[in-house]
Amino acid sequence: MSNDVITQKELTHAKKVLSSITIFSQPNNVIEINRELRKSDRDFGKINSLVSKDVALSAKVIKLVNTSFFDFKGPVDSTQQAINLVIKSNLFKSVIATSLRDALEKEELGKYRAMYEEFWSHSELVSAMSGVIARRVGVVGVTTIDQALMAGLFHDCGVPIMVNQFSDYIEMINTALNGETSAIAVENDRFDTNHCDVGYVAAQSWALPEPVCQTIRVHHDADIKKIEDPSARRLSGIVMMAEHVTLAYGSVGYNSMETEEHWVASHMEVMKELDLNLSDLQDLKEEAFELLA
Repeated sequence: MSNDVITQKELTHAKKVLSSITIFSQPNNVIEINRELRKSDRDFGKINSLVSKDVALSAKVIKLVNTSFFDFKGPVDSTQQAINLVIKSNLFKSVIATSLRDALEKEELGKYRAMYEEFWSHSELVSAMSGVIARRVGVVGVTTIDQALMAGLFHDCGVPIMVNQFSDYIEMINTALNGETSAIAVENDRFDTNHCDVGYVAAQSWALPEPVCQTIRVHHDADIKKIEDPSARRLSGIVMMAEHVTLAYGSVGYNSMETEEHWVASHMEVMKELDLNLSDLQDLKEEAFELLA
């Protein structure tokens, strides 16, 4: 990125927020994985599927596979790749055991359960739709379909971090999760940081691919032409489009009164990058309806 590189001040504030947080896993997922791991005939395909839909578990697995314990050469390119590398190890069982304890015992989870349910659902759906769009428009550079799925899953990972750090951030959940461009300015003014910057720093600490990290940071900024890396630019467009078509079905306070023409007009760079028109957008919404039904 050029003139949109995160500043040292922004980085410092984001790291300060990140230093004392936890993203909780979805309890039902962790319980189901733990149940499967205790079987003699474990279904690793099922475990893989459950982990890949959970932001917290995916982050822990990716971070784990990037440690010296696994001595993996080069960065992990996808959540699936990371899961396949660690799923049969004793360390993975420890990750699940810790996540299960946290999910069931942490008082904060009960306090913010409704927010987490919305966050888990939103992240999973945007991830799935990102995959649909990536297969339709194609990827460029080093980007892969798996990275599109990963970017969709992690794009709002800064939201629960902000909730855990700032007690009054819960008031902003709808604005943060529904892709409004105004969200970042409001968060910066109120908290001296925002969920995109915090998510970006978190993603880097988890060693996610750089195009994914950049997408997390800019997913509220429709002016994607200033992103120099073509992989990150394409990935950002895919996630923004995925979030829009997913939110069109009324989740997290999305303003369904906004016309498609208005969204397209305010996201022209996204439409150009993906080489889509208004008719294509309508088609994607039909696909989303089948996916989300």
